[in-house]
Amino acid sequence: MRHFWKRAAAVTGMTTAGQLVLVLVSPIIARLYGPAELGTYAVALALASICVAISTLRYSLAQSTARRDTAADGLFLVCIGMLILIAPLAAGVAVAASRISGAGGGALLEARLIGAVTAAYVFMGLVDVLSYRTIRQQNFRALSITKSAIPAAVALFQVLFGWARMGGYGLILANVVGNAIGSLILLPGALRGFRPVRRRRYYGPLLRRYRRFPLFSAPTALVDAAANQLTPVLLTTFFGGTAAGHFALVHRVLKQPTALLGLSLSHAFLAEAGTMEKGQQRDVSRFALTTLRRLALIACLLAVVGMAISPWVFVTVFGDQWAEAGRFARILVPIYLALFLYAPFHQILTIREQQHLQLGIEGSRLAAVVGILTAGAAAGLTVTSTLGLYAVGVTLAYFLGIALIIRVLRKGVHP
Repeated sequence: MRHFWKRAAAVTGMTTAGQLVLVLVSPIIARLYGPAELGTYAVALALASICVAISTLRYSLAQSTARRDTAADGLFLVCIGMLILIAPLAAGVAVAASRISGAGGGALLEARLIGAVTAAYVFMGLVDVLSYRTIRQQNFRALSITKSAIPAAVALFQVLFGWARMGGYGLILANVVGNAIGSLILLPGALRGFRPVRRRRYYGPLLRRYRRFPLFSAPTALVDAAANQLTPVLLTTFFGGTAAGHFALVHRVLKQPTALLGLSLSHAFLAEAGTMEKGQQRDVSRFALTTLRRLALIACLLAVVGMAISPWVFVTVFGDQWAEAGRFARILVPIYLALFLYAPFHQILTIREQQHLQLGIEGSRLAAVVGILTAGAAAGLTVTSTLGLYAVGVTLAYFLGIALIIRVLRKGVHP
């Protein structure tokens, strides 16, 4: 337990630095790209991210919990193979993205979009696999550097490609470059001590041993990715690419830093809990509950401030064309602060092997996203009114997850 805050500070500090660069560059991005171009990027990246969520059937996560290094090495090899095999699916997703977003203005543009999104999928997936490998090795220095390098590189190349007037394609290509750099940082350490078993018969029992991950964690990851990523797709479908672009800017400025800070705390917590004996699980529970209460106080203060100043900040910082994004931000602030509380501790359900509860949480959030946006469009509501209902539904889904996590912690469930 004593190492938790040290690990969290290392990873979170570098993550914050990288995200700070991304946020600080956002005013430049808002002037180099229009809402429709940002909407195209959001749709393409959203659909590619859904492919990443199921690319390894969550055996990547099993690496960090494997009891033996031999098993972890085998799972790492399996994950790399799965990542490559599913790449054609990302190409199909790119075609769908170009059609839904309205970016497919010609065969050349569509071909470029397919290549860029497929490459984004490959490198995003590789970073995911390598990150869990790095967590197992407790190489938090490399992980910290990667967490800052990826968003910083993405921000830099988005600016450069914006000056080159590459449009939505340039935004996607910048994501490819950033994740490629992250992969190169993590790869040398991940390969250190890598000695996979060469017997084919070894891998069948290995995959069956960790079958709970594809059976429960993979569906949960897919539902979670859909809940996170389908909003710009549905906004584009029902309200147009400009609405999706305004939402994408809010996501860039508010949601990404919130989610990645929570993920950084989650990685540190996962590593700490994985090293503890069963008798120490009550200590983990008490520590998690205390931390959750403290974060809740911070979230309440941030909610009041964020809802008060969001419209003024967006117009002042990003320009008049992004005034609608400021109104969106005021509506959506509660979602991001609920995520701030939920994200650091959702892996507790994985540690306690309560993946079915996590699947239920993400399912309720997906139902809120799809159901509310679809119903709002069908009822003829404005995009602002629809997003107001959306904010209520998604925030309640996150609080349902927090309530279930607290219940698991208090009962000390551990099979």
